[in-house]
Amino acid sequence: AAGGMMGFGGGGSHKSSLTVKLVDLSQRERSTREIVDSLRGKLKVGEATVRFGGGDPGEQMLFGGSPIALDIKGYDLTQGKRLAQEVFDSIGKVKGVVEPRMSLEEGQPELQVRIDRDKASSLGLNFSQIAQTIRTANAGTVASWFREGGDEYNILVRLQAEDRESPADLGKIFIASPLGRQISLDSVARIEEGLGPAQIERKEQQRVITVSGGIKGRDLGSITGDIKEALADIRIPEGFLVEFGGEQQEMAESFRSLFFALILAVVLVYMVMASQFESLRYPFVIMLALPFAAIGVILVLFLSYGEKKRRNNRFSQPLTVVP
Repeated sequence: AAGGMMGFGGGGSHKSSLTVKLVDLSQRERSTREIVDSLRGKLKVGEATVRFGGGDPGEQMLFGGSPIALDIKGYDLTQGKRLAQEVFDSIGKVKGVVEPRMSLEEGQPELQVRIDRDKASSLGLNFSQIAQTIRTANAGTVASWFREGGDEYNILVRLQAEDRESPADLGKIFIASPLGRQISLDSVARIEEGLGPAQIERKEQQRVITVSGGIKGRDLGSITGDIKEALADIRIPEGFLVEFGGEQQEMAESFRSLFFALILAVVLVYMVMASQFESLRYPFVIMLALPFAAIGVILVLFLSYGEKKRRNNRFSQPLTVVP
């Protein structure tokens, strides 16, 4: 049984989403990830790309995000997109990686004005002056205001619609130089049609493009090792950094915190027992016997889970410290 609730949503004119709520785990034989894996390849919608998300609630709570995520950090979006594409192609070839994707998506068509700074400077123009003139011509600038009957109205100045319909019209915009000359935009800039990014993501005050994906048939640790080997062949431009994120980062941080907490707990327990026994030797004898309890923990895990579940159960390692 799949569940008792379905929901539809959207993320723009070119996207749609479908949410399926599964029945309780006690009422089904397969985990969420196993159900998702069984649906991959079965659901196809014309030429659209179908991507799956979601996971077991406990795993989402502890290890939020995609199983695999690599953050490409750097300022230049053109170079960043090229590097992200190389990373995307590399992880897509790693066995066990499914549905790789990039966070940077092409946005709406736009006109890009590329200014020849040297030529503009020789004519007495600067970047901000050119940008302000373009903005005034297309979006308009509030030049003044007037009041009538207690109401205040802005006076917006811009070109008429028929004078800003095409790239050629944009090139005919004249900019007043400090020398009193009228200089056309197309004489100091190149106007091109292109696609701008739908959004620019930032992390830790840096521009970032995330390449992410799911996993199937292999554990996260072995897949991460293969990804690191694949990334070793990629030349990373100066000013860029490729870092692991997603569940891999969450797990690494969780285990570092867990290790620190374990060391602190051992020290505190030793101090308490030393004060109780009034001896520095007896607490050592007792604590050195505790690792043998791991035999029972491993045996219980072996008997409680099948081989497949045992391989995919990422709660096992943290919980072994509980006894």
